[in-house]
Amino acid sequence: MSDLRYDPIFGQWAVIAEKRNSRPVEFQQFSQRRAGIDCPFCKGNESVTPPAIEEWSASRPHQEENPDWTVRILPNKFPALDESLSVVGPDLPDQQAASFTSGKLATQSPAMPYQEVIVLSPRHVVSLSGLNDEELSTSFAVLQARLNFHKKRSDIAHVCLFMNCRPLAGASIEHSHFQLIASPICTQQVYDRIARMRQTSADQAETVWQNRLAWEARQGERILCETARFLVFCPFASRHSNQIRIAPKSDLPFAELAASSRNELAQLCRQWIDGIERCLDDPAYNLIFHLPPCHDMNAPWFVDLVPRFPQSAGFELATECWVNPVAPETAAEQFRNFAKSR
Repeated sequence: MSDLRYDPIFGQWAVIAEKRNSRPVEFQQFSQRRAGIDCPFCKGNESVTPPAIEEWSASRPHQEENPDWTVRILPNKFPALDESLSVVGPDLPDQQAASFTSGKLATQSPAMPYQEVIVLSPRHVVSLSGLNDEELSTSFAVLQARLNFHKKRSDIAHVCLFMNCRPLAGASIEHSHFQLIASPICTQQVYDRIARMRQTSADQAETVWQNRLAWEARQGERILCETARFLVFCPFASRHSNQIRIAPKSDLPFAELAASSRNELAQLCRQWIDGIERCLDDPAYNLIFHLPPCHDMNAPWFVDLVPRFPQSAGFELATECWVNPVAPETAAEQFRNFAKSR
């Protein structure tokens, strides 16, 4: 059997088709780390990277230089968005194509990069699951602080926080790190997602987002754990195999979370990434903060943990309807069994 399921948050369809896991596969995938490369993010190699924006330890945040750093914030050495960023398109006059114009997108100075790399440990840790408590807590404090810094900038419309772990998820360096992209635009997809989450029907006081969380909690079969502050579950219309969502129960923005809530979120991320790695034999994964536009930070937000397998093909690219060969109910049961065994 297969199910066709609709996701009202992203406005997309997913096909849950577990038979797809039985297909014969002739090809073998592998990744191999290049030998003889000295990791630029390990302690002692600070001279290899651009000068740090800040270096944090648990006792000394916001330091430009800290020899005992736990977390380093670096300008991205190879950014997609750099200081020469310009808007180019058929609808733009030639004189506006070379740079941003007042009232649209502000120009950027080299001293204020669009993209940052947040190195999570002075040790060579390859996944968030390997961080100790101090590194984990400091890392999420840094994420919150950098979000608060960039959202106040007049030239920034949206801040994207994410982690790519292992090559299939887009990582080019093994050492565990987050990336931050402070973008002068906010895509229509983000605006549309927020609008869908806030929708209410005539006979409902709850928003679509509130209704969805309550529905998942009542259903129960996809819930991994529930605390006073967060709900952790495998979404009903998961587009990706073994996808996990961590959703706050309150309307408080991530930028305003108290340290206790921020640390709980960090610990939940580490716990369930550890579950993904142990249950699925250390797959590549992305950790994604789905954040609202900077001018509307009170809008709903959540975190997705997405294991990465070769999944998208012609059908997905042609239709934006994703085929998921692992039912979220199956994934949730596997993860709950892992949690019990721990």
